[in-house]
Formats: sequence, structure tokens, C-alpha cells
Amino acid sequence: MSSLLRRGDGRISFEEFSSAVTINGYPEPSHSTYWEFINSARNVSIFDKQELAMILAHFIYESKGFVERREEVDTASYPETYRDTECDSPGQLYFGRGYFKITGCKNYRDISMDLFNDDRLVRDPDFVAESEETAIKTGFSFWKTNVHTQPGVPDGQFGSTTNAIKGATECQGHDNAIAKRRFEIYEKVRSAFKLKGKANEGGCYELTEFLKAANTETKD
Repeated sequence: MSSLLRRGDGRISFEEFSSAVTINGYPEPSHSTYWEFINSARNVSIFDKQELAMILAHFIYESKGFVERREEVDTASYPETYRDTECDSPGQLYFGRGYFKITGCKNYRDISMDLFNDDRLVRDPDFVAESEETAIKTGFSFWKTNVHTQPGVPDGQFGSTTNAIKGATECQGHDNAIAKRRFEIYEKVRSAFKLKGKANEGGCYELTEFLKAANTETKD
């Protein structure tokens, strides 16, 4: 059995990694995908098996099982929310790229500085999707900076990871369907990783309920 990380909750094998992807209905990942995931986890010093299961669930959702490295975007109707005149490089569009679908110039810039100590990803955002290595490393860089230390994440609250990634649209919006789909994927990843106990869904949906209640009180 091919093993990876021996700290935290245990170790992850290629068989467990592969099962986590295929049990969610996607094709078997390659060994190179597995090792890039492993090496990226080591590089950011994330060894806890539960947290790796959460990360993998988001990778699976965003990339359709490590198949898609680029968001399908009509450049003619490029979302204005992605534009940032203080950061954008002329002629470049910062839609989702990589297996984690990094979006927005500031995220490209921060990840570029973290990984390369320069702004190459701002100047050439397509570089994020050009190789298996950068498609995965960029996701781990985003996670380390924006998700890893958020409240609830160290306690295993999967909803808190979704809130850190897509909170405005998936947790604080009107429809939690996508957030719930992410959680369904996570539950299956936990099963493939042989993690004990029940998956913790907290940290996302209750935000919607709170906002709904607040709006109701305001109307009254």
C-alpha cells in the first residue's frame, strides 16, 4: 500500500485517495495527481487526515474529480466582480483556474508571491492551469492562507471551510444547495479515508438561517 502522511489521524494511501474520488462518481485519478496532492500537503505542513479529507472534498467539487483546470467562462460577459483595476494586468482575466478554481487578481497575486516570490501568476494567470503541479499547489496555497486557521476549521467543521471559500454565495446567500453538495462529497471522502465519527456540517448553513431570521424580525 502506497502511503503518504503518518502524522495526525494516520496515513493516506493511493487506494484511499483514489476511492475518495471514484466513490463520488468521478474517474480514477492518476498516481501523479496523488503525489502532487501529497507533496503539496507536506509543503504547507498539513498532516491531519481529517483536514486533508476536507481539502480533497473541495478539490473534487471544484475540478469535477481532478478533470477540469479552467472555469467555463464567456469572456464577453466576464464577471465585473472579478475585476480589480489596482491589481489586474492589462489584457488578463482572473476567472477560475487550477483544480481549486482560483478567482480574482488579488488571490492570483497572493498565491504567486507565496509560491514564487513574484507576480508571475498576475502576468500569466493561465500558468495556474498549465500543469498538474501548479493546479494543485495553488489550491493548497489558498487553503493555507484563507481557510486553514479560520474559526471552526481546526475543530473539523466542514461548513466553516465552505464559508471561508464561498461564504457570500453559498453560506450567506439564499440557496445552500452547492454547499450541501460539497458536504455530501466530504462525507464520502471520510468514508474512503476510514475516518471515525460523524462528519461535522457546522459553520455554513446556520448563517443563512440567522440572516433569514434577522430579515423577518426587521420586516416585523
